[in-house]
Amino acid sequence: MARLVHSVPVGANLNDVHGMMRDKQLRRVPVVDGNGDLTGVVGLADLARKVAEVESARALAETVRDVTRPRSPSAAEMDSIC
Repeated sequence: MARLVHSVPVGANLNDVHGMMRDKQLRRVPVVDGNGDLTGVVGLADLARKVAEVESARALAETVRDVTRPRSPSAAEMDSIC
């Protein structure tokens, strides 16, 4: 009896892989090339690690944005300028 095997192509988008794993309740997903040959396997730990990297990068970008955002001078600073 044949079973349906869900797989993702090499270079698949993280969101697509995450969606498939969530929707199909998969712990691991085979990664295949254009010929359908197995090139690797993505597991939950791989996904978690990548999400952590993305979240870390996002947090860093938000910090840089907040630090470099122009701010309005406080009333005390305005008084010292005048």
